[in-house]
Amino acid sequence: MINFKGIFRAFSRSDRKQVSQKGPGNKIPEPLEEIVIKTPAVPVEPQETSLTPYYEESLRLLKEWGIKGEPRETAAKFHTPQQLQQIYSRIDETGIGDARRFLSGVPWGLSYQGNELDAYINLLKDIKKITENKYSGQLPLGYSWKDKPTLYKSIESLKDLKERLLLGVRANGKHGIAAKVETAAATYQKPPPQEIVEELGIHREALEAAGYDFEVVSAIVVKGFNLYSRTPFIGYNYTQERHVKSNAERSLKDKGKFAELFEPTLSGLIREKVLVEPTRKSHNKVYSLNPALNEIKDPALRAFVSYVFSKKESMKRGI
Repeated sequence: MINFKGIFRAFSRSDRKQVSQKGPGNKIPEPLEEIVIKTPAVPVEPQETSLTPYYEESLRLLKEWGIKGEPRETAAKFHTPQQLQQIYSRIDETGIGDARRFLSGVPWGLSYQGNELDAYINLLKDIKKITENKYSGQLPLGYSWKDKPTLYKSIESLKDLKERLLLGVRANGKHGIAAKVETAAATYQKPPPQEIVEELGIHREALEAAGYDFEVVSAIVVKGFNLYSRTPFIGYNYTQERHVKSNAERSLKDKGKFAELFEPTLSGLIREKVLVEPTRKSHNKVYSLNPALNEIKDPALRAFVSYVFSKKESMKRGI
């Protein structure tokens, strides 16, 4: 008798084994193929080159203007060539100077858009107006974008520059701080050597009559603020009080007298406007010599500061 049940079971096992290995119902390769093909569904490259419709053209234009480095890359990413041309035209209209040279030296303004760009352009116009009306069309040395491009770097720096120029105008007239110092000093001539002692004697008597110690005042004004150096602390060039004290003290032999008189003398020089402070207060005490000699209240101090300023001018001229 044939065992059909055993043959059927054997055939079923064999059939299932063949089907599992290579039968048409095998679904395993399909998901493997999908994984291999579809894993990089969102490649990185298209994201990086998403600005290509205008990026390369903007980059070429900026290169023509002489703009380099990071400012060029940033401007090319955020501005179309048409927008860059509009910014160029708006800067040119401010009258601040040749737009191409300005942007080459001060490329940071190209990072602004919308209202911020409007604010930046308006500040450039304000500075141009101040230059024309108060400085006879010529800013003092160190204030133009050619001398110091970083003053024109941002909206905040332009606001600060505008404030400085306006303060300089109020203190020193239309010719600016540097011109005022030179004008004031030039009105005095260095006396012949034999008369220097007599001149100092006159100032000594006048200062002592006004209640000041001549040696301490001289040490603070001349040595404390590096008056006869190439970079004296005058006008907007401030220095900290501790540096003034240290520099002045080194020039005197009588340290005890200096320690006693430094604070009251400094307070008197501030009160009489020989020294000025910045409008924006700092956590450090900082001062500079007042270049506007006519603002100094005490006549004895005003005469003395005028005299030492004239000595600085004479030294510069080699007289």
